[in-house]
Amino acid sequence: MVENPYASPESVAPESDGFAAVRTDALRRVRFALLILLAPAIYNFICYSRLADPMLADLHQWTIYWVMNGMAFFVTAAAIWFLGLGLLELLTGFIHRLFGRKAGLADWKTALYRVLERLPSTAVLGAVLWVVWVIAFYHLGVGFYLISVPVGIAAHLLAASLYLSLFYRWYTLERRKIKPEEG
Repeated sequence: MVENPYASPESVAPESDGFAAVRTDALRRVRFALLILLAPAIYNFICYSRLADPMLADLHQWTIYWVMNGMAFFVTAAAIWFLGLGLLELLTGFIHRLFGRKAGLADWKTALYRVLERLPSTAVLGAVLWVVWVIAFYHLGVGFYLISVPVGIAAHLLAASLYLSLFYRWYTLERRKIKPEEG
């Protein structure tokens, strides 16, 4: 669809109610995925801390260690909670500026939101992989590389299932859109 360059700003609403609803749903999914992944992150931190606690010489070091790591957890989680989707949209805009020729930025963002529909289920699988790694490394004593390589490969393939499908959606958007001169 070709936009009318002479249309008044009131008649051109870049974010319609449907677009806002899809964005709100994507924001909920990002936040839900964060909550899912916080559980294995905290479990990993507790297991790591059990190894690090004997290495901390005194109560002062132990307190600093826990406070600093607690603050890092809080800041990271808050940043993802409040800025996660916005940063993904900013990255989408940057990539659209580089590669988007035919499809509009709103179409690209809609494709992002559609891919994020699978984020919670992907986060559950990622959390399972993370828990498997923590149990194998900390409780079963499996060597770091022996467990990290297969779990790392699986985790990267899981993440690739999201971003490769997003890249494919953007590619097909660009292929399907017809320039005004061609139509």
